[in-house]
Amino acid sequence: MQDKLQQYNVVWDSPSRDASGSMPLGNGDIGLNVWVQDSDLLLLIGKTDAWDENCTNLKLGCVRVKLTPDPFAAGAAFRQTLRLLSGDIEIVAGPVRILLWVDANQPVIRLEVESRQPVEMTARLEMWRTRPYTIKTQTGDLFKQLGAPDPYPTVVSPDRLLREPNRVVWCHHNEKREHDGCEINMKLQGLGELLRTMPHPLLGRTFGAAIEGEGLVKVDELTLKSQLPQARHKLAIYPLTVHPASVKQWHKKLDETIDRVARRLEEGQVIEHLDAYFYGVARRVVLEWRRRRAQATRCSRRTCRGRRP
Repeated sequence: MQDKLQQYNVVWDSPSRDASGSMPLGNGDIGLNVWVQDSDLLLLIGKTDAWDENCTNLKLGCVRVKLTPDPFAAGAAFRQTLRLLSGDIEIVAGPVRILLWVDANQPVIRLEVESRQPVEMTARLEMWRTRPYTIKTQTGDLFKQLGAPDPYPTVVSPDRLLREPNRVVWCHHNEKREHDGCEINMKLQGLGELLRTMPHPLLGRTFGAAIEGEGLVKVDELTLKSQLPQARHKLAIYPLTVHPASVKQWHKKLDETIDRVARRLEEGQVIEHLDAYFYGVARRVVLEWRRRRAQATRCSRRTCRGRRP
């Protein structure tokens, strides 16, 4: 079975022209688009619960990784493989091997670099939500009014950079708005009374991530760089959503999450690839099936005892 699955690995022999040539990667919650373009490795990060004030599932951001000397120079040997069995991406370019995966059990993206000669590594966050701006209302947005002018503009709020030494941290925080799309639509559907008792699904939702790495120091608010050229580099990205939460509460939870993952590594727990995730899912399905079967058996016995002869 494993040999058959490996036959369907996706293999590319050249870098991509743009994001349309990206490989998917994820663990069911955290998702990535991965590609190499213009001598950089790019990671576009998504998360299933990253919903903004307009009920739009936003990308958290894009991380651009650069290695020096450049292993992706024109003419150099290149192979990028989406390995289906282990659920990771391997990139071999010149003397460099890069392994990238999303942990199956923890909210962390892992990138490891091995090189036959020392290389420098730079990781830079690309943010595009740096100020409020209005977008054309889309079908799935809250303020779309079919067959009539949209009642309110769809405004995208900016993300926030949080200061922390040798770690790039950013988040998006949903604040209360004068024209709350969720409340407007609840009233439109005749469900306005539920607003008094139902938790707001968007208000206070805070999502973002942190980037850090062994031997990486902060160059500016968006960039980490290795102190010295090395034959090995490790980078970790920790996406997180908390709802509801203030920015301060989200930041505290992020620090706790990073510490928890670090402790498990120190205790010897292996960062699992996606094959372990599928094993865990299958195990939970079997246990649930056994639980329900036992419950049905007990119910059947009680029913039989209650019958008259």
